[in-house]
Amino acid sequence: MRRHDDLAVVPREASAAAVSWVIEYAPSRWPSLVERGAAHGSWSAASTDTLDVLVDGTIFDAANPAQAVLDAIRQAPETAFDALGPLSGRFALFIADRSRNRLLAVRDQMGMHPLFYADAARGLLFSTSIDALLSQPEVSRDLNRVVVAEHLVHRWVDPNETYFSAVRRVPPGHALEAAGASRVVRRYWDPSSPTGGRMTDEEAVGQFAPVFERAVARCMGARRSAVFLSGGFDSVSIAATATTLARRAGRPEPHALSLGFSDPDCDEQFVQLSVAQSLGLTQELLPYDVAVGSRGVLGPALELGATWPVPILNIWAPAYYALAQRAGRHGCDTILTGTGGDEWLNVTPCLAADLMRQGRFRQLAKLTRVFQGSFRLDSAAVLKSTLWTFGLRRLIGGAADAIAPTFWRRRRHQREIQKTLPWVAPDPAIRRAMDERCERLLPPARPGPGGFYEREMRSALTHPLVAMEYEEHFEFGRRVGASMLHPYLDPDLVQLLYGMSPDALISGGRSKGLVRDTVARQFPELGFERAQKVNATGFFRGVLLREGPAAWQARNGARTLSDLGVLASSTFEPVVHDLFAGRRPNDNYLVWNVLNLESWVRARVRATSTMGAE
Repeated sequence: MRRHDDLAVVPREASAAAVSWVIEYAPSRWPSLVERGAAHGSWSAASTDTLDVLVDGTIFDAANPAQAVLDAIRQAPETAFDALGPLSGRFALFIADRSRNRLLAVRDQMGMHPLFYADAARGLLFSTSIDALLSQPEVSRDLNRVVVAEHLVHRWVDPNETYFSAVRRVPPGHALEAAGASRVVRRYWDPSSPTGGRMTDEEAVGQFAPVFERAVARCMGARRSAVFLSGGFDSVSIAATATTLARRAGRPEPHALSLGFSDPDCDEQFVQLSVAQSLGLTQELLPYDVAVGSRGVLGPALELGATWPVPILNIWAPAYYALAQRAGRHGCDTILTGTGGDEWLNVTPCLAADLMRQGRFRQLAKLTRVFQGSFRLDSAAVLKSTLWTFGLRRLIGGAADAIAPTFWRRRRHQREIQKTLPWVAPDPAIRRAMDERCERLLPPARPGPGGFYEREMRSALTHPLVAMEYEEHFEFGRRVGASMLHPYLDPDLVQLLYGMSPDALISGGRSKGLVRDTVARQFPELGFERAQKVNATGFFRGVLLREGPAAWQARNGARTLSDLGVLASSTFEPVVHDLFAGRRPNDNYLVWNVLNLESWVRARVRATSTMGAE
């Protein structure tokens, strides 16, 4: 047994599938933290007479993360909770306060480090891995059938829930406070509350370059970094900045990893090759067909997803998995991605409703032109989306709510219930629970002081799917042996971008104006000033039409989902025939949605049955 002052660290064997750690908080003895199965994790610990601090991960600019937390607590005005906001990094941290008989379990601001928990006989169990928790004999492996059914209609109601009844999530930027039997999860960090006062747009734009550079530097590995280099602004800007930083520090330059698509709608190979050549980077451009092999992507994606802790979100995961495995051959310990750029560099079309409400029609026309020039969409579709879907329709809903709030809320609830597909949740108990939970999905028809624009921005912080995406990246990196890191999700950068006005973000009349001009000047021959967002929808639909029938036959349909009362096979079969016949092109995603969930649930049910038999 190793001891860090009053913090007991007890090694315990973890299952091969979990390969993580489990922290036990046992207040029945005293507020202590006990580590089980510490095969993974970059731990630091610090203690005083009344406090134990344990950190897995990184606190930026801190040689000893746990000591940095302890020092911050000492400077907090009232409680340890007050010290959390300024702590920036990628971490799961635990603060056991013996004087108050209380535990704080904290997930980093943007949720780059997962954190899950489950009740146990003596207290609480925590881990970055759902599978590590489920490997503990006191944690039930029962599926949450309501959450599984809601997956089929793309509903994620509660950010604290997982697909398992016994396992819950600490959402990004939140802390779980446990005192005795009490459990309270609350947000400790909010980018809308700047610590240094609100900047003008001119000041914020002036700060963007140094803050972005620092965000990239924070993500670069101790050895060498790779960059997932597509042809878009986000990854190109990261590759360029990482190259500059590496050369300045005399470190190995990044290695570019690119996936090449031959489909003309999403072919960016010329730009990928040109950027790497211009920067002088070594590059591996792996053709998509080579990455997925002769079997295609759907079958391997379903097989990979069956081994995942939760249903995977990215159908292209096998291709990127093959690409990411090459990072280690070049000595790379981190892979940088452009994740977060779409959320924080772009302007949400919900701004249209605010502009209409304020009578700013000239700015509304400008916004429409920005979308027309930045995305590969039909002009009529852009007009309908901007003026109606995200504009007038929301204003009408707000007016109806002001006139008859009870009626309008009931109507919205009923309309949400009606969106449940007829073949989902034939079990009456599941359907009833889904119908009741629908109301929790409805945001207020009238937004708060920040308007529709800010409310939509906050969904990039609060939506359960966002946390799940980052957890998938964490698991992906764990499996390929290189951390997946995302400079555009740096909390300081997000806070800066959150405070900027839409005009600052679309400077120059195009989306992502903050990086578009810089990238265009650095690579003048590539036409970035005119570039539009690539749309892979057609390619995705083609893959499902080609590969879906064989995958469906190989699994003999969705038998497991049917047995669980989550899907009605007899009602869904005609839908499947229509999908594979190409009669419902806009619903092709259902092929992936159902097969992915079926493969994952089947593997979980089989594993539980095997354990029960033993």
